Amino acid sequence: MKVKANRKELLQAAERAMKVTRKSYDTTSLEECFLFEVDGEGITLHACTQVAYLKTGCAYTAADGTFSCAFPYDQFVATLKTARSETVVLELLDHKVQLSGGRIRLQIPCMDPKAWPKEPSFGDPDYELPAGELLGAFRECSHSLPAGENVLPVLGSYCVECTKEHWKVTSMDGRRISIRGDIRGSAVTQNLLQGLKLAPVLGIFGDGARLAFCGEDAMLYDAQSTVYFRTVDGRYFDVERLLVKPAYTVTVSREELQEAFTLALGILPSNEPARLVMDQDLLRVQAVGNASLDCEIPAAFAGERKRAIPIGLNPKYLLDALKTLERETVTVQVGDACVIMEEDQRLELICLCRIR
Repeated sequence: MKVKANRKELLQAAERAMKVTRKSYDTTSLEECFLFEVDGEGITLHACTQVAYLKTGCAYTAADGTFSCAFPYDQFVATLKTARSETVVLELLDHKVQLSGGRIRLQIPCMDPKAWPKEPSFGDPDYELPAGELLGAFRECSHSLPAGENVLPVLGSYCVECTKEHWKVTSMDGRRISIRGDIRGSAVTQNLLQGLKLAPVLGIFGDGARLAFCGEDAMLYDAQSTVYFRTVDGRYFDVERLLVKPAYTVTVSREELQEAFTLALGILPSNEPARLVMDQDLLRVQAVGNASLDCEIPAAFAGERKRAIPIGLNPKYLLDALKTLERETVTVQVGDACVIMEEDQRLELICLCRIR
């Protein structure tokens, strides 16, 4: 049994499948393999982990029958990248497969395809959303997910809330929150998606993708690829409690604020906060580390400036947030425990830091 396919198209399909089997995860041998299927419609590659199951594929040039085999993907992908031929041939031999392209012949031991888990079943969706805008929201909110995986599942999740007409996506790591969508809307449904492990997969989908929910299962799909995954069990944090009326607001140039905090980040020791000082019609950004910084930014204030002492902010968190905003000016709402920056369909919240 053999199949002939365009090398670049097969490589692109393999790289899409690898998004769910990254080596950074605690993988098992099964999670380092592809299930390779050939049928009358084309080639399908399956990949799985404990939290997600992905299938994607491409067309073939010729095939002499239907077959399936499972094998480790590392050398398969490396050979597809190295071969210079326009097409490659994968042939199923006795307990192994042979990949041929140009002058290269690679034989890979196979595992029993019967040991491969069944493709998840997905019933009639409870509801379904166009995922184009949601994918953009996921990507913009990804900086507020925890950096490591050793956190509570709820904390490492995207929270997707929906009404009949609106949606909202929230992510947080305990010290900052990102929200996209109908920020002040009250939700009819709420689902938690495994953000840390789902994030690498998002890049393979385009504007035509759709996101469907059925009970505790979710499915993200387009014409080329499908990913099945389980939602996270639990209730998300009530972030609305933090979205209170600020003591005062300050409006400054986004570019100047970025420049000041970039300088502060380069000066400060790791995890040390920068100081923001309100001084008449100026916002001063101060940092002391391997150098001393005092940067003045023209500012417009509104509200009662009750806070006479400086406030502290993590410079990396503020820069991450500013990169996702679009306006030339940014309005920083200063409260007792946090600062909020808000635009249409975008909100960034950063908790204040203690400063010496």
